[in-house]
Amino acid sequence: MKRSSLGILAMGAVAVALAATAAVTLGVAQKTSALEPAASAGAEPRAVRTVQPQHSPAADALRLPAVAEPYDDVRLFARINGFVVEQHVQIGDRVTRGQVLAVIDTPEVQREYERARAAQAQADARLELASRNLERTQALVAQNFLSEAALDERRADARMAQADRNAAAAEAERLAELLNFRSVRAPFAGVVIERNVDRGDLVAGDQRQTGAHLFRVSRLDQLRIVADAPQGALGKIKIGAQVTVVFPEFAGEIFAGRIARTSGNIDPRSGTMRVEITLPNPAERIPGGMAGSVLIDGVTGPAALLVPVNTVVQRDGQAHIAIISGDRARFLAVRLGRNLGQTVEILEGIDGSEAVILNPNALLREGEAVKVATAVSEGR
Repeated sequence: MKRSSLGILAMGAVAVALAATAAVTLGVAQKTSALEPAASAGAEPRAVRTVQPQHSPAADALRLPAVAEPYDDVRLFARINGFVVEQHVQIGDRVTRGQVLAVIDTPEVQREYERARAAQAQADARLELASRNLERTQALVAQNFLSEAALDERRADARMAQADRNAAAAEAERLAELLNFRSVRAPFAGVVIERNVDRGDLVAGDQRQTGAHLFRVSRLDQLRIVADAPQGALGKIKIGAQVTVVFPEFAGEIFAGRIARTSGNIDPRSGTMRVEITLPNPAERIPGGMAGSVLIDGVTGPAALLVPVNTVVQRDGQAHIAIISGDRARFLAVRLGRNLGQTVEILEGIDGSEAVILNPNALLREGEAVKVATAVSEGR
């Protein structure tokens, strides 16, 4: 009986101890829960630097890199096999339309032409004989000395002789035209800028796939200025509009050109369209291939706001900028224009009154509390 009483007392003591421990744990948990909101409410807002968007200049000139190309440019190939026996021009020589640049000797084609002419003479003789036989047969048939079958046979002979004569004449004409290619002529007035042949060289006709052209002739009294215009400026580029062309090698000089044509297609990789400007070059001072710039006055594309490039971030494949709304960070999707180096154009998405956050890092979240540490001027 005494031993049972002692067991009951021990169990009661353990229960009291457990209850006390639970009360202490619950009190600690309640105290911790009560402290968490206070700690969250007292978190320090993230300090950020901001910038104010600036308006793009209203009449800024669009400056495009450009290359001067010859207005006409041709590579001349041999059209006949043979040896070069005459070579009349050097690089830099000015030539006129139809001027002979080189002569190719081709004795094999000459012999073929002579044989074709002989075959044509034979065909002419056979045609004459067939025609005479047809006339005699017609007279004899009219007098009932020959049958209609004989007349049909003579008519067939005459037609065959005419066909043979036509074929022989066509072959002779083909070889005569081929012999005309012995003289390599300039197709237009221009300048010889490449010469890849000397006297005695063996040349092969119609070998364009090898790239072995004999001469290259370019027209330089008028140039084709080639530039790529950004998509945002295409609405202001007009066919026939006058533009200014400048080259670093001609410091202080400006050249007046005119927009002749556009490709009509935007390159998906660069977002630009090819533009060609015609530029007179009467003294041929500007060589083909020279790099320069095209200035198109008053072309800025749509009205734009300028922000530093380090304010733009990519989220889900779309350009965004972060702004301060009240005391919270917000991300706005924007449409970009031209990248001007230190600044970039914003065409859509903001109105210019926003405080734009500089260098928004990956830890900055939508709706996060922020405060302005420093406001800086645009482009700083």
